[in-house]
Amino acid sequence: MLKAERIPYRENYGLSEDVSANTLNTYYSTTVVNLYLASEYLPDFFPVQPTLFSSASHCFTATAIRSSRASSKLIKQNKDQKMNPIPKNLVLFMVLSILAVLHFIQMQKALTANNYLLTNATPQEIIAANNSQLANDDSSSYTAGVDDPIAGDFLAPSVNESVLIQGEDDAITNATIDVDTSTARSESTPSSNDGTKTNKNDDPMVFQNSFVWLNATRLSNANEVLMTEQFVHNLIMNTAPLDTLDGSKDALAQTMCFEDSTFMTWEEDHNKLKNSTSASASRMIEVLAYRLVFLAIHENQFGPARNEALARYSLRQQEEHRNDDKNSSSVLEKHNVGVFDYECDPNTKFLVTSHNSGMGFGATTRTQAVDQIHLAVSTGRVVLFMNTIPVGPDHMRSQYRAASCDRFDLQCVFLPMSPCVISNNDLENGTEISKEAYYSFLKTGKLDDELDKTKVLTLEGFGYKDKEPFLLREKYVNLISSLYDENLHKNKNSNVAWRVDKEILDKVKEVIMNEKYFPDDVALHYMLRPNLAAKQEMERIIDKVVPADFNPESSIGLAIRASDKCGRESQCMPFSNYTQLIREFAKKRSLTRTGDNTTNTTLYDTVVLTSESKEMMVGRFAYTEKNGFPFRFVVNDEDVAQGSGQPGKFYENEGAVTPDRVMLSSLTAVKMQMLSESTVLNGCSSFHKIMASLLKMGCGRSKNNYMEFLGKNDNPEFRMRCT
Repeated sequence: MLKAERIPYRENYGLSEDVSANTLNTYYSTTVVNLYLASEYLPDFFPVQPTLFSSASHCFTATAIRSSRASSKLIKQNKDQKMNPIPKNLVLFMVLSILAVLHFIQMQKALTANNYLLTNATPQEIIAANNSQLANDDSSSYTAGVDDPIAGDFLAPSVNESVLIQGEDDAITNATIDVDTSTARSESTPSSNDGTKTNKNDDPMVFQNSFVWLNATRLSNANEVLMTEQFVHNLIMNTAPLDTLDGSKDALAQTMCFEDSTFMTWEEDHNKLKNSTSASASRMIEVLAYRLVFLAIHENQFGPARNEALARYSLRQQEEHRNDDKNSSSVLEKHNVGVFDYECDPNTKFLVTSHNSGMGFGATTRTQAVDQIHLAVSTGRVVLFMNTIPVGPDHMRSQYRAASCDRFDLQCVFLPMSPCVISNNDLENGTEISKEAYYSFLKTGKLDDELDKTKVLTLEGFGYKDKEPFLLREKYVNLISSLYDENLHKNKNSNVAWRVDKEILDKVKEVIMNEKYFPDDVALHYMLRPNLAAKQEMERIIDKVVPADFNPESSIGLAIRASDKCGRESQCMPFSNYTQLIREFAKKRSLTRTGDNTTNTTLYDTVVLTSESKEMMVGRFAYTEKNGFPFRFVVNDEDVAQGSGQPGKFYENEGAVTPDRVMLSSLTAVKMQMLSESTVLNGCSSFHKIMASLLKMGCGRSKNNYMEFLGKNDNPEFRMRCT
């Protein structure tokens, strides 16, 4: 049972296992002295568990009042019946009862005056009070932010990776994508089948994990060695712009975007945006809309874990501060609950699906996974992607060929879609959505009543959809509105809210409601959140291959899709054609940017080249400055160049390149194509369309990226068509 830490001194003062009115009332005739003593010590612990203390104080007060009433009744009976005088111990009993009542009245005044009641304080205010109290505790040598890395600056975006990492010997050196995630799906066999305790409520400080969930065999998230409790906690808590001091950076920073991209650094004066109709102002509104829809999806996926995260945070603070037994294990550790595993609120509903590895990753993500995210958001469900698991429908049991770590699923390379974790039994009791029900949902935007009531729905991807779910965009608008609801988010600092007011939000809503493919682009973006090991490895490669004098404004991105694409889905051309294309493209872009057509001088000196084809990658060696080619190439020499977009063929490559390595190379190629001011892409490739989506959202290094698909090239010779 997970709860704000049980009071360690209760046994010393005669208190029962749970502080509750029913339990305490049994003591009112014999243990008023004990209650009074407890009331003297409870305030010392109040700031780390305000609700528990508030509830207990009400119980103690009620008990004392009942004691006084019982005593008064007894006095009256004695008087009426002219019985013997009241015993001295009963007089003492009454006096202590009155003192207890007065004491708790005083404490409740202090309680209300300091806004510690959850009904009057935000989670951030509660935790700030916790930190302040612990930092000033004279009974310990504890120092906030030093002895407790979590209790320091709670909202700080940086994560101290040296603490709270799973296992003392999990030092990370040269971390690669092939990290051990075998402990991710821990299977804890239930110790008994008769426990059904679900003691929960809406009070985050007393959230309790159910007996059933703790003891069930769960479909756990990956337990990365780089993952810390603080990292996950910040992802859960820091979503709404009004709740954070850094512009929701914890959530936004998990994207593929560069740190200095427009998406990550958006900060515009709201007066300029309101009063301008320029293309620049429109672009900033569009980027803001992308950010907010991304956060709306994040809220849908992570919001149900917020109460539990607060409870865990409070519990960790108390355990680390109060517990002298460093070898003791928490309830979560005893039940093999990973740092990214949360039961989530009891009314949470789920949509569980799989990621199809029968097609290319880009095609599956764009045509199926995006739709499944939309279905979940439209119905208020958390979407989970399950592959290679022992239970559930066949499409979830079969091995996922696009991954090779011990899990064989998306989490080999990507972050979990949500911290919410279901059990095997939850999935087995789920209901499959039929194809007919799915298409009916697309038309109406609603599930039928029976499906809507079901906790877990499962869905197999049905391929290309005709349209997005009815009222989907309205749902995103409503989620964004909730992020700016001041009744839920009380911090009114305009800078925290990115200086966004109602008029700007109205413009954002207009973009969401009218921009073609807008929800698809953001859902796609959410899928592509690399896990910590993959992100670290991509950053290492980028730092290695990008020259120190690299300038995004003087570089062109060239992404070539060849190999198995040729003839089957797209026309192809030799590398020599691409070199001529770059010359012409650089000249056109230079003219557009300068307006000067009297010179052949180009603004570009660098080409960022990516391809899955070894032939294309090797082709660059024939074109150097010595041979009169005016551009240098920036490439990833560690790219596996797998020669195919089909996951089933990854193992067939020479050297048995693993699917995880292929995926890492592919994601690194996406990242590299966001380096340049101008980009040339193949519109026949789903993966290149993913690159285009990220550039459109403002994820690139250049603030004003221009991209062009080959099918729209000015030169008919290079105007490749999809077949």
